[in-house]
Amino acid sequence: MAARTVTVGVVLLAVLALFELAYAFLADVPGDQRVFGLVVGLGTLAALGLWASGRVPRIAMWVAVVLIGITALAALASFFAPGISIGAHVVSAVFLVLAIVAIVLVRGELGPRRPRAQTDQRVA
Repeated sequence: MAARTVTVGVVLLAVLALFELAYAFLADVPGDQRVFGLVVGLGTLAALGLWASGRVPRIAMWVAVVLIGITALAALASFFAPGISIGAHVVSAVFLVLAIVAIVLVRGELGPRRPRAQTDQRVA
C-alpha cells in the first residue's frame, strides 16, 4: 500500500486528468487543443491505472507526471498570450499550483525502489 502522501498525490493527478478531459469537452477550444486534452487526460488516467495495478509502477508514474507537467507548462504559457480572460488566468494558476503539489507528493514513486533493511533480532 502506498504512503498517504503518495495516495493524495495520485488522487490529485487523477482529478487534474479528469479536469483536462472535462475542459476538452466543455470549453470552446480549437480541435487541436481538444485532442491534446483528450490524449493527456486519458494517458494520465491510464498511467495511474498501471501504477495502481503494480505493473511498471515507476514508469507509469513518470508518464503521469510528465503528461500533467506538460499541461501545467501549457497553462503557464497562457499568462503570456494576449486576449486571455482573468477567469482563464485563475484556472491556469490553480491548475499549475495543484500540478506542482501533486508532483511533489508523488516524488517518492519516481525513484528506484530501495529494499527495506532487514534486521536480525536474535535473542542471545
